[in-house]
Amino acid sequence: MHSFTLILDGITDLTPEVTDRLFEAGCDDGTPWRRDQTVGIDFDREAPTLADAVNTAVRDVRRAGIGATVVRVEDAQSDPHGHVSALNSVLQISRLITVDPELRPVVLELLQPAS
Repeated sequence: MHSFTLILDGITDLTPEVTDRLFEAGCDDGTPWRRDQTVGIDFDREAPTLADAVNTAVRDVRRAGIGATVVRVEDAQSDPHGHVSALNSVLQISRLITVDPELRPVVLELLQPAS
């Protein structure tokens, strides 16, 4: 089980329609919230790795079709290996260049420490 928060851009309000679409797209293990001008979703997602959990959550947000873009990932627990920082770097880079969606899982897998 991995706990993390996705910070979203592109939406400013959590209407019932938005939250319903997120739930229907697979974000039923997340709790959407809004503070000031920031919208996020707190997740407790079961997956083999943090990268897998984040990748599927980002996919589900996109699938909801609400016009949101994930701009930051925050880990609910401190991670001594810097996984969340690395994931944030990937998200920032992907905002600057167009990344083939098929490559995203590969990039996230490469960020995992060697066993």
